[in-house]
Amino acid sequence: MKRGMSLKRFTAAVLIASIVTAIFPEIAGDESVIADAIKNQSNTCLGTSGIASPVAPSDEDDPWSGSYVYFGTYGDNPIKFRVLAPQTSVYGGTTMFLDSDEVLFERGHSPDLNGSFLTDSFTLLESDAIALSSGDGGYPEDPDLPYVMEYPEIVNSKIFVLEAFEVGNPVYGYSSAGSRVKMLGDVAYGWMLRSRELHAPRTYIECIYVLDNGEVEMNLGWINGEIGYAPALNVDLSSVIFSSLITGSFNTVGTEYKLTVSDPNLDIAIQAGRQATIAGSTVTIPYCISGTDAANATRASVLVTTGEYNAEGSQILYYDSLGSGSTGIGTFTLPSELTLNGWGSDYNVYILAEDINGTYETDYASVPVKVDAPISGATMYRLYNPNSGEHFYTASAGERNHIISLGWNDEGIGWYSDDARTVPLYRQYNPNAFANNHNYTTSLSENNWLVSIGWQAEGIGWYGVGT
Repeated sequence: MKRGMSLKRFTAAVLIASIVTAIFPEIAGDESVIADAIKNQSNTCLGTSGIASPVAPSDEDDPWSGSYVYFGTYGDNPIKFRVLAPQTSVYGGTTMFLDSDEVLFERGHSPDLNGSFLTDSFTLLESDAIALSSGDGGYPEDPDLPYVMEYPEIVNSKIFVLEAFEVGNPVYGYSSAGSRVKMLGDVAYGWMLRSRELHAPRTYIECIYVLDNGEVEMNLGWINGEIGYAPALNVDLSSVIFSSLITGSFNTVGTEYKLTVSDPNLDIAIQAGRQATIAGSTVTIPYCISGTDAANATRASVLVTTGEYNAEGSQILYYDSLGSGSTGIGTFTLPSELTLNGWGSDYNVYILAEDINGTYETDYASVPVKVDAPISGATMYRLYNPNSGEHFYTASAGERNHIISLGWNDEGIGWYSDDARTVPLYRQYNPNAFANNHNYTTSLSENNWLVSIGWQAEGIGWYGVGT
């Protein structure tokens, strides 16, 4: 009688859960990638925007169907999590709700989920990204059963296990026995829930758990199979910068992802006294990586988005490497559909330092830094003639390379000229002088006079700042 009442009570919980329905997109795209592909806009999305929600089972034997995220390690193996919700607020804050795809702890073990498991299985940055979950997971109250009630233990921790209502909720893909089956190694294994059933007048409490066949049992004294633990957690979405494909396509169930989470000890900025410039569609950004984790950075990246990078609905227009090394001058080509006038209004450009790791390992990045609209101009190269002592400046990379081939020393970039200004700087060459045979002037009359006495006009070298 007691067991029958318990099963009836669980059935009621499942019926309550089944009321909650949703339409889950299953949009097939062409974003399939090889696991070790370089991160770019074809395999990376902002936040969790490309991750599909689970699909509710249509048959009792249907397995769980949804997206997966690798996060942390247990022993030597990456932990594969089922994404129960790419974005939710059920446990407080705005989070991604994850549940372990496998049972990690065997029967007889009482895991210290928020002690040794948390510290041993997650890096400090991963642990910081795990939200402190609070509440009962949205468990519905039932005032019609005042003496026999199921109730979840209130959560106030980072790592926990699911409760009875959640494993009957189609929103999480858990409304069939098949969807609740989990493996420990290569065998099906039961898993404990945190819900309990209190019997009036408060004489005893029964535990609720999932059997190895996915059925839900409510009498701890009668166990058909082994019972272990499958940890669940919430990732704070304010810490998630990117989700990157490991296998599959965006917004499609079955796809596997890894995350890029923010590292507060990694910073990037425009070099002091410098700013971004643009010549044609080529944008040049002088950057500098700093912070106590700067040595971990594997690349500087540039990110172009439709809005603020962390705003809901914002999309990636361009994302790629800007360069390597703690200090550098990187370039990228502004997409042809974007105009310079739209920089900062129609789209935003960011730079970030990234620590990119293995296929199933979490990546880390600095908080993206917005780049101001660049000066429209050209790169001015500086060269030195060791025989004559003359310095020479040119905006032409071809001319620079030719002069270097003649024995001049390359002294790198002198500055960035400003084509947005209206003052042209004229260049002349004296074929008769041994040294100092180039002259630069903003005066057209001076240019004409020098040409009249034998100097060769070489046109406009660049544009300078007007007064």
